[in-house]
Amino acid sequence: ALTGLYSMAYKATYMPVQLIASAFAQVFSRKISELHRDGNNLYTFFNKIVLYLAGFALLPFGVLMIFSPPLFEFILGENWYMSGVIVRYLVPWMYLTFVVSPLAFIPMMLNEQKKAMFIEIIYFIFRFIALTIGIIYMDFMLAVLLFVLGGVIVIFYQFFWIRSIIKNQL
Repeated sequence: ALTGLYSMAYKATYMPVQLIASAFAQVFSRKISELHRDGNNLYTFFNKIVLYLAGFALLPFGVLMIFSPPLFEFILGENWYMSGVIVRYLVPWMYLTFVVSPLAFIPMMLNEQKKAMFIEIIYFIFRFIALTIGIIYMDFMLAVLLFVLGGVIVIFYQFFWIRSIIKNQL
C-alpha cells in the first residue's frame, strides 16, 4: 500500500516536473551550445538560467509543500492523503531537480562525462543505501526521507560542480 501511495505521489508530481524541465533543457541547451561555440561567457548566462528556473518554480513547489496532503485528499479521496504527505517530503528534491536538470547536459558539452558518470554512480549508491536503511528499520517514511536527503546532497554537489566547470571556462 505504501509503495502505491509513493507511486501516486511520484507520478502526479515528478513526471510533470520532468516534462517541464525537459522543455527548458531543450531551449537552454541550444542557447548555451551557441554561446560556447562562439566563445562567449557561459557563466553569466548560467547564473541567469538558474535564477530564472529557481524563481519560476518557487510558487508551484511552495504550494505543493503547503497544500499537497489536503489537495491529494480532495482530488483523489481520503485514502490518498498520505500521498500528499509523501509529496511534502519529495518537494525539496523535486525543486532542485527542476532547477539543475535542464543544465545537466553541460558536462557532456565540456567533455566532463567521466565525472558526471561518477556522480550518477554515487547518486545510485545513496538511493540504494536509503532504501536499505528503510528496509532494515522497516520504516517507509525514513527510506523516503533518506532518499530525498541523498538526492538533495548529490544535486547540490552537481550544481556547484557544473557551475565551477563553467567558471573555469572563462
